Amino acid sequence: MTESTVAIIGSGIAGTTIAYLLAQQGIDVHVFEKGPDYAYPQSEQFVEEILNQYDNPAHDLDRKYRQIVQDGDIPFLVDNERFFRVGGMATRWGAITLRMHPIDLAIRTHYGRGEDWPITYDELEPYYCRAETLLGVSGNTDDNPFTPPRSQPLPLPPFELSYTERVLGEKLRDHNILLHTTPQARTRTLYETRPGCQNYGVCRACPLGARYSPGYHMQLAQQTGFCTLQTNVSVRRINVDQAGVAQSVLVHNNQTGEEWEHSAQVFVLAPGTIETVRLLMLSANDQFRDGLGNSGGQLGKRLGFHQIRYALLRYPEPVFPGRAGPHTAESHQFIDHEDRGSYGGVKIEFIESEPRSGIADPTFTEMDNLQEAADFFLHTRWMWFHAESDMTDEKYVTLSDTRDPFGDRIPHIHHQSSTFDAETYAFSQRLFQRLNEATGTVSSFLQPYEGWTSWSHHLGTCRMGTSPDNSVVDPYCQVHGIRNLFTAGSSSFVETSPVNPTLTIVALAIRTADYIMDQRLK
Repeated sequence: MTESTVAIIGSGIAGTTIAYLLAQQGIDVHVFEKGPDYAYPQSEQFVEEILNQYDNPAHDLDRKYRQIVQDGDIPFLVDNERFFRVGGMATRWGAITLRMHPIDLAIRTHYGRGEDWPITYDELEPYYCRAETLLGVSGNTDDNPFTPPRSQPLPLPPFELSYTERVLGEKLRDHNILLHTTPQARTRTLYETRPGCQNYGVCRACPLGARYSPGYHMQLAQQTGFCTLQTNVSVRRINVDQAGVAQSVLVHNNQTGEEWEHSAQVFVLAPGTIETVRLLMLSANDQFRDGLGNSGGQLGKRLGFHQIRYALLRYPEPVFPGRAGPHTAESHQFIDHEDRGSYGGVKIEFIESEPRSGIADPTFTEMDNLQEAADFFLHTRWMWFHAESDMTDEKYVTLSDTRDPFGDRIPHIHHQSSTFDAETYAFSQRLFQRLNEATGTVSSFLQPYEGWTSWSHHLGTCRMGTSPDNSVVDPYCQVHGIRNLFTAGSSSFVETSPVNPTLTIVALAIRTADYIMDQRLK
């Protein structure tokens, strides 16, 4: 038996945020990570992945410990969007740090569909400010009239639009479409001990630490002497007594096979949306027969994916993609629109990095040699249409009958897109045509309805609410019925919105950390 004051399962951006904030206050924290350590800054990964084009298997968890069964219409392997290692999925993110809009949190009130969050934008706004400071966000919202209200400026200056983006922006403006810069957790200048970005253009393996990665704060947490990180260990159960108090977790060392219990005053589940559901379900007992927090039958329900599709725009003149590092140009003009009750909002990202040849539609040209391919991409702009989807009963996570090496049932994901999703895609098609006409393309391609990815944006399944009848956790992410068990991450999301989720994840984690310190550790 081992013990700590707080036990955190998962070292991704949510778990690390809470670990750092608690350790800074002298609270004894123990973090359990299912995968391996992951060096920060990512200079080693930069050499391997970028310079040598080598995907090192030592940087992620063995597939036998992370199996998934999936069915429905998901066009990709969901497990490929999960990263089991210190830092989790935020070791590979694009660092776009957007706030949700006030209407995103009250979609039912405004548009008569979905559900309202049990917290308002005004309640969340101070935590957005703290999250932006924690991550070191660069940006300036002065050029974006669609940005939500804020009480504090962003901590660092913005990455400006490139020359080509300004040219495209002028063309779009003539057709009543606005292009603007985007806040991102990438340091424009020196911030704390992180250097300013040098525009390598490979944020997925930033060798400097300019692009934020949770490893930064995990190191700071450990340096306090109050945070212990244990890697390559699987938490298999949460043991809850008859009084509804979590007492310990069952831990299994993936490498040695050793097994033990770890006790704590407070437990935080932050292993990602799918694993959070699984662990709550695997922890069922005589009192919580259908899983922890599942008295209302809501656990695992209403899984949300952002449906994200790429597009290519080809121009007669060169547009020189990839000359200015990662992108900053986006349009948030269509996140909230007057018909949002019938179909979802869409965020448009004008990617600065060069597109890869593998995604080029073969109807454009047959690129038989390097020169032909280079000429093709010299004239091509890559874009992403980032759409919200609705969270329905046909999208959920449950347990499969298939079992992992420990004998535990693995997750089963079911997803079936809805009429709302189809109408949202039709809206994307109309926007795409407007962009073609406004910017004067000679050819273009938009990924079809059946082809999409989610960029690891796995949302919902442990939705936040005020009652166990319609939710799994309360507004502070405490699991209903268990006062010392909390979740952290996007599993608590009530609806998707078109906005990247990470800043909201961190803001909610800060709010939960405050609540734990104020209400559970005094």
